[in-house]
Amino acid sequence: MVSSMESNSEVRKELLEIERAEVSPYVDYPTTPVWFPVSIGIFAGALVCAIAVLMESTWIGALAVAGLLALETGFLNWYARFHGALPSLRHPPAEFRPLFWKFAVGYVAILLITVALWFLAAWWVAAIGMGLMATAGDTVYEKAYAETAARTKARLA
Repeated sequence: MVSSMESNSEVRKELLEIERAEVSPYVDYPTTPVWFPVSIGIFAGALVCAIAVLMESTWIGALAVAGLLALETGFLNWYARFHGALPSLRHPPAEFRPLFWKFAVGYVAILLITVALWFLAAWWVAAIGMGLMATAGDTVYEKAYAETAARTKARLA
């Protein structure tokens, strides 16, 4: 019979391997391109502009929104291939949960600020604000994500 010490060690190793496999989509990914946050900001600002056009001219605005959504769909398909296995938000590793909640809160805050800018100033101020906030927000998020991934990888090394 195998001693319990050997089997416990083997079980721990197997559990560690299982956990490594589970977090792999979160920590094993290519470096995000330097242009990524700026492209997010440009897209977000353009979407606000397209919504403004939609409110003034239905068919031109609808065309603009549809074009941006098609562009986003193409981008997301490319990004999924670029990244490999995309992380799921359903059951993230414990280290990532606070980061994802902060992202969600930041996203809602940016949307609310954008709406406030639209009503208090003008749609074009909201578009510029949205573009700048989305760029800054994604830059902060990308850095925090990389740090969280590095900590998770170190824990499982």
